[in-house]
Amino acid sequence: MSRTDRQDEIADVIARLEDCLVRLDALGCQQAARRVDHAIEDLRSASAARRSGQPKQPRPA
Repeated sequence: MSRTDRQDEIADVIARLEDCLVRLDALGCQQAARRVDHAIEDLRSASAARRSGQPKQPRPA
């Protein structure tokens, strides 16, 4: 899989997760929404680090 294809696939997954996040918020599932939000941020961070060639930094707990 090429780098561009991988980035496109990651962008698609992020878009789907954002849709889920909106639905979870509408249902009042805040804890699940926070987890999905963190997953989105992790994907964005990993994707950005990979593009810049730097290792992903661990997020504080």
